[in-house]
This record gives sequence, structure tokens and C-alpha cells, in this order.
Amino acid sequence: MPDANTIWTLREALTGAKAVESTFRHVDAMPKDAGYLALPGQIIDASIVAAPRQKLTDEEKAALKDGKVPGDWKNKPPVKLTPTSTRGTVGNFVCGP
Repeated sequence: MPDANTIWTLREALTGAKAVESTFRHVDAMPKDAGYLALPGQIIDASIVAAPRQKLTDEEKAALKDGKVPGDWKNKPPVKLTPTSTRGTVGNFVCGP
């Protein structure tokens, strides 16, 4: 997280280049393009979380490498992914603590 001096220095540089409005117009458009409407005073969290690891057998890896579907996968229904907590979610964004 940048400190206040870093933010102030960036703002001064953008002001000197007369680029404040165009820069923040572009930055503000990114969440809107993703379907999120940021309101004044909100913080958008860009946390990085670990993805679940697949545990494939050697036979499954070999079949996938050859472009085939492993034999026992054909009879299994697809896994339905559901969030563990839906409290405060909007689209793909988590709102709140």
C-alpha cells in the first residue's frame, strides 16, 4: 500500500502533466467495465487467493495429454462450484469484510 507521500507525488506529477482527469477516467472505467459500480468511500480489494490444486493420477494425466477423457470421468456428473459464503457478494466481487 503506498504511503501518503507517494500518492501526493503521483498526483502532483499528473497535475503538472495535465493528465489527472484522463488518467482517473481510465482507472474509473475498469471496475465499471467489469460490472461493478464503485461508490464514494469504497475500497475495492484485489486479493490474490490460491486456487484449489487438481490431484490427477498418472493415468489421468496421460489420457489428458493424449487429448482423451479419462475413463471414469465419463460417468461422473460435473462438479458444481458454489461459494462457501455468499455474504456481501456482488457478481464476482466481494463487498464488505
